[in-house]
Amino acid sequence: MSFLVFVFPWILLKIYIPQEEGIRIAWQKAVMELSFAPGEGLCIQLLNAAANLGLDEIAIRIGARLGQLGISLQEFHFAAMLEATCKAGAFETSLKIVNMASESTSAKILQKTLRPFINILDDLDKVDKAWALVETMHEKGKRVGIYTLNSLLQAAGQLGDLQRAIGIFSMFPKLGIRYTIESFNTLLTTCVGTQHKALGMRLFSQLKELGLQPDAKTFERMINLMLTQDEYEECFLYLEEMKASGFKPPQRVYMGIIKKCVYSKDERASIAVAEMKECGYVLTPAFERFIANGGARPNSREEWSLDFETETPVDEKNAAFAE
Repeated sequence: MSFLVFVFPWILLKIYIPQEEGIRIAWQKAVMELSFAPGEGLCIQLLNAAANLGLDEIAIRIGARLGQLGISLQEFHFAAMLEATCKAGAFETSLKIVNMASESTSAKILQKTLRPFINILDDLDKVDKAWALVETMHEKGKRVGIYTLNSLLQAAGQLGDLQRAIGIFSMFPKLGIRYTIESFNTLLTTCVGTQHKALGMRLFSQLKELGLQPDAKTFERMINLMLTQDEYEECFLYLEEMKASGFKPPQRVYMGIIKKCVYSKDERASIAVAEMKECGYVLTPAFERFIANGGARPNSREEWSLDFETETPVDEKNAAFAE
């Protein structure tokens, strides 16, 4: 047994990790049958391999092993487990992992962490199935986490179903979950996609009534929502409020306003251009020609795609909402 403990990690890492069936065999033989207990380093390498190969059962067992070692799961642990379960199509297990992440006090979960789960909710039947699981959890007295609800909210929005998104959003209080600014931002994104100005403005008022502070993403979404309308005067009000709140508008916000003004023959385009330059952003040659030509697109498709939409990198504060 002592020989196995010494040799097994090397064999597992060098021979079995790149191979799906090899990992299954090695785990079954060494861990399940011979009670070999891998340490943290080996667990992490195995977890990454399981994520790459979509080995959901092994990923979950490694997560449990890390818990046995007294290790608080971090974002990268949850990300790997979620990637493994989503690749394997383990829908219900994936939802449970997202819910575990919601309850974690040690892990700061990022939007990209949840992306695999949101991506597998690629039709409304799956969203409804996930919601049914949430209701079952609640009925059994299990707490439903904020990341779980925000993920379902985003999935419904990405599918363009505003009514489902509103329905999920309205259930937060019943499930005992407090809204976060990300919850509002997610539904506001759907408002932009559906051009639902009235709902967006109600949400903006509601979040303030709840004591939440709009962040840069919130203001950007409100500006974009106003720009979907024929009457877009409010976009300038939200722009000013954004700046007054200490946020530097990203270049894409100014470009959106400028394009709307140019298409609408609005002389305020020149004011927005000047302000954009004051912020340190550089207009590309194609965008300058677009303005000069009153909204005409560049002649070259390549020029349009590679030059017109180019955005100068924003500062660190803006990086938080550059998604």
